[in-house]
Amino acid sequence: DAATRALELGERLSREDRYLVEGRYHEVYEEWGKAAKIYRKLFEFFPDNLDYGLRLVRTLIKGGALAEPEATIVALRSLPPPACDDPHIDLLELKLDDWRGNYQAARLAAQRAIQKGLAQEAHLLVAEARTDEAWAWVWLGQPDRGMAAAEAALEAYTKMKVRPGLGLALSSI
Repeated sequence: DAATRALELGERLSREDRYLVEGRYHEVYEEWGKAAKIYRKLFEFFPDNLDYGLRLVRTLIKGGALAEPEATIVALRSLPPPACDDPHIDLLELKLDDWRGNYQAARLAAQRAIQKGLAQEAHLLVAEARTDEAWAWVWLGQPDRGMAAAEAALEAYTKMKVRPGLGLALSSI
């Protein structure tokens, strides 16, 4: 209801803000193709906006469009620092590699995200990357390393009291 109301009220907003509200609306209803279309427009209008590029990649991956996100990731990597080094890019690259079944690349992306996240004290991002890293290790035939990554994620989620993360980490274990 809140998403619908926000969309209705969005007519008074700037075009940029209206698109952002519309994109979030489509995400709430898991209309990934429609959300990606909106975020693609935003990223085309504002190619230096890291958040719009990240949203585009995220919705493309969730929608199963696995060919297009790579070009957007390349565009994000070409942004000026510090945006080009944002660990969220690595986290989405990890998810894309995981969807493609390229678990070695996913593991490496997880490690980059973890390293950058630790440097920025982005604990939630690090925990998410460790959870995904756990699965990559499992699929690479190294369940002991996967268990260690999942346990590290569980410990981090426990400290932060992030219940959905606890569930993800426990399912990884």
